[in-house]
Amino acid sequence: MKKNLTIILLLISFSSIAQNYTKEVYAYHKITILDRKDNIKSSDDTKGLVLYAKIYADKKEEYIDISVGKKSILSLQIVNKLTDFPDPNIKVEMFQGGQKKGDKYLLANVFFVYLTDKNKNIPEKIRIDIINAQSVIELSGLVKLKI
Repeated sequence: MKKNLTIILLLISFSSIAQNYTKEVYAYHKITILDRKDNIKSSDDTKGLVLYAKIYADKKEEYIDISVGKKSILSLQIVNKLTDFPDPNIKVEMFQGGQKKGDKYLLANVFFVYLTDKNKNIPEKIRIDIINAQSVIELSGLVKLKI
């Protein structure tokens, strides 16, 4: 949480330097760990934050930072974004990105899943798929925070 607040404060202070930036911050209230066949391995009513930021300076850069409680578990620089509508009432935004860990890169896909007939502005769930991991993380009970 402390790292997320630091990032948010940096983004706010960066606004005086950058030409423009946007951000979305979501609090989640449930985390579920699934195996690759979508069977639940564990579930907990823990809380955390998801920060999605676009920074426009010399070039557009996008980041997603995900925390569990007070600990940041994933800070991705986004390299690709796709939007799909698999059903008239479902919108999926997929973000592909990476995070450098030592001399290696951790690659992940993050899916924001919206049920558009329920709420067009807040995802129903956020799904994190770390490449080559045995599990998938799903965040739900999302609330959009105004900062």
